[in-house]
Amino acid sequence: MSGIIVFILRIILALILLGFFGWALTALWRDLQLRTQLVAPRVPPTLQLRIHLEGQVFDEEITTMQAVVGRDPASDLLIQHDTVSARHLRFSHHHGQWWVEDLQSTNGTLMNDERVLVPTIITTGDEILCGEVGIQVLGSRKKAPKVEGQ
Repeated sequence: MSGIIVFILRIILALILLGFFGWALTALWRDLQLRTQLVAPRVPPTLQLRIHLEGQVFDEEITTMQAVVGRDPASDLLIQHDTVSARHLRFSHHHGQWWVEDLQSTNGTLMNDERVLVPTIITTGDEILCGEVGIQVLGSRKKAPKVEGQ
């Protein structure tokens, strides 16, 4: 009788050991996936804008983590207008949101008729005024993943 009990205990211990190894491998796999996501290059969603400039309307997209708007030819989004400063404002994507920040422009930046004094979260439908140039936030969308062979 004691031989059967020892045999059953061995089987139980073997199952417990296999369960522990399975749990350890699952934990390692999840940690590896999490670290891969943290190291992966971050690609912000595309920010879609509509610019109202002297009766004309232009649609623009921002696809980088940040973009400077201004009259300076080195600006990411060039707007040639006398009321726009050389480096007027910055759009940036961090903490999962798009933000707008005035870069100490001469004529200031307004968002929804309120002056932008600190970096501020923007959402679809916001109206931004750079001097006399209007920028409407149309929204943001995730970039489609690239398919190999295209």
